[in-house]
Amino acid sequence: MNNGAYPEPGALVALPRRRSNGSREMKSPNDEPSPNERKLRFASFAVHATRGLVRDQQTRRVTMLILVIVALVMLFLGATFLTPALNPRLRPGWFLFYWAVCAWVTVTAALLALFDLVLVRAQARKERRGVKSEYRIPKPDGKFE
Repeated sequence: MNNGAYPEPGALVALPRRRSNGSREMKSPNDEPSPNERKLRFASFAVHATRGLVRDQQTRRVTMLILVIVALVMLFLGATFLTPALNPRLRPGWFLFYWAVCAWVTVTAALLALFDLVLVRAQARKERRGVKSEYRIPKPDGKFE
């Protein structure tokens, strides 16, 4: 039996939320987020997804492979089957949009490849330093390198 001090089990509870002036306002869990909050959530998701993509080497390389395949397919389709639809004299907007997207995909793959190259070189340099410090070789004058 509930005397009103506590909500029923499974009931939705409105949680307090701080306003910009420091006071609290009640917000129901069913309230729709404002457009700014939705944009923030999408931006936050995009940033976290990009970080995960960039940090993991296997995922980064799979993404590069997919981007290169997409760019090659777009190049092939744009140069063969879609040529009538992408005629720059008849449809300049579609022409520019299609080839801009193709260029964007290609540049993204190239930038990921450069980033991967830099990370691989940095990792190799770090491992080389570790091996040098582990196996210190004395110089002919008796000092270590």
